[in-house]
Amino acid sequence: MPKKLFAVIVSLVFISLLAPLPTRAGQVVTEDLRNWARDAIAQEKSLGSADLPDNTLAVLYFQNLTGRSELDPWRKGLTVMLITDLAQIKELQVLERVRLQALVEEIGFGASGQVDKASAPRIGRFAGARHLVGGELGQDAAQSLAVDSDLLDVPRESVMDRFGSKGMVEELFRIEKELLFGITDSLGIKLSPEKKAALQKPLSTDYRALLAFFQAIDCSDRGEYAKAAEYYKEALEKDPGLTQAAEALQELADLGLIPRKTGNRWRGKSFLKELRERASFTDSLTPVYPVRRTRNPAEIVERERLINPDFCPDDPLKTAPGACGCGVADTDSDQDGILDCNDSCPADALKTSPGVCGCGVADVDTDGDETLDCLDLCPNDPDKIDPGICGCGVADTEGNISDSDEDGIPNCLDPFPFGE
Repeated sequence: MPKKLFAVIVSLVFISLLAPLPTRAGQVVTEDLRNWARDAIAQEKSLGSADLPDNTLAVLYFQNLTGRSELDPWRKGLTVMLITDLAQIKELQVLERVRLQALVEEIGFGASGQVDKASAPRIGRFAGARHLVGGELGQDAAQSLAVDSDLLDVPRESVMDRFGSKGMVEELFRIEKELLFGITDSLGIKLSPEKKAALQKPLSTDYRALLAFFQAIDCSDRGEYAKAAEYYKEALEKDPGLTQAAEALQELADLGLIPRKTGNRWRGKSFLKELRERASFTDSLTPVYPVRRTRNPAEIVERERLINPDFCPDDPLKTAPGACGCGVADTDSDQDGILDCNDSCPADALKTSPGVCGCGVADVDTDGDETLDCLDLCPNDPDKIDPGICGCGVADTEGNISDSDEDGIPNCLDPFPFGE
């Protein structure tokens, strides 16, 4: 890719980054945002380069390299959480998620927003961001998540720093915070103890609520607004304190993308007030509500352990021993109805123990001579278990093994046993 491609930047792009649209950007990519993205891209070849302020930053979507489709919502989810936290730091100017979405769609990456590494600096230029954060969701040998992230210096087209974190899916709250503080440390931002404590508060303490929220965002990006509304409602049912979901749902109604119903309980400020009251001041708390008061990821993990105890704490794939016990999967590889842990021949559907012949070899006696085929060198000859002189199927009788023409070849193997 030509060097000058990464040097192109338009002052208009940077100004538009810092100057918000007339209405606050929510979770819907509006036509105003698409126009903004088109203008930024249109200026790519016409203007020279300009310095980008050190405090500008954009966060790309993460790539899911685990092969586990159930983690796909976290590609945008981790980005949403990071942007939410980074936007609270006054030293930074952070690109809104919907502007990122508008840019990647206009460039041609589609609703998924997955940007290849070669195109990442270009996105940073269009966004007017000096720094760019990207990352990947991987999986280690123990099947736990391994999230890695890079901090890119856009003008220099170089990686400033790499950082990451590992843990179980339920610990993504903690993982996001470790990435967050990795970013601030790399940028040299000094956070006061009070600010750092405030940033420790997660977007939600309910994993399922967050999952529904991120699914809603992805549906909205795809133009599936009715489906997005259902996911937002699901997120709010699981965590009424997830105010971003309520705001996003109200945004869909305000933009006329979903029907506005009389008496709609998802009704902006009055509803948010109701949510706060329900989440914080109810007199009879169910076991769920104290969870929503949790303040940091460590407490969230401890809460999940108490509510949903893990009886296999060292096994990332099991929370209960099951039939095979912790550390051993309850699988039936050969589908013979016997779990591998109880099957001495787990890859042989016809045997559960090696028997005489071993796994993968049937204990059969084809010729009925009471010698199993695996030990019988003549499995189709009931009179012999080894070829002998004449071979399988031919008896080693005196007449057969004699050499009538005295040519050194037994009669049974000699095509002309009595001479030519």
